[in-house]
Amino acid sequence: MLLTRAEPELQARWLRLLEEMPMGEVRVPVRVTNPYEPTRYWDGTFLVDSGATNSHVPAPILESIGIQPTGAREVWLGDNRSVRRLFSFAGFTVLGETDYATVFFVDDDVEPILGLTVLESLGLLIDPARERLVPPSVVSD
Repeated sequence: MLLTRAEPELQARWLRLLEEMPMGEVRVPVRVTNPYEPTRYWDGTFLVDSGATNSHVPAPILESIGIQPTGAREVWLGDNRSVRRLFSFAGFTVLGETDYATVFFVDDDVEPILGLTVLESLGLLIDPARERLVPPSVVSD
């Protein structure tokens, strides 16, 4: 294997370019529905987190639409800490498509997170360049 190393000036230039590039965040409108009482729902904006397996919604929101915890599970956070979180089941509607998945109850001050389980089940991909979600057919065009 051949390894090459860029000149220090070139390395510094690339690092500056990377630092200046804004890291896009994808936020999408999502409807969270009580699967047992579909007329009870909440519409909000979720941060799409490609590092999160499951979705997370503040507990007061889930409780306001009648979703109660069905269990507790240990989850690993981005900073490598583990915490025990309550979870249940909810409907998620994104871009007009609905699926049902595990949802974790989080503190009121935590932004709602849309995790990969919902994205994959709905067949959606993240388009970070345009900061949006898209069906696979849009990416291949």
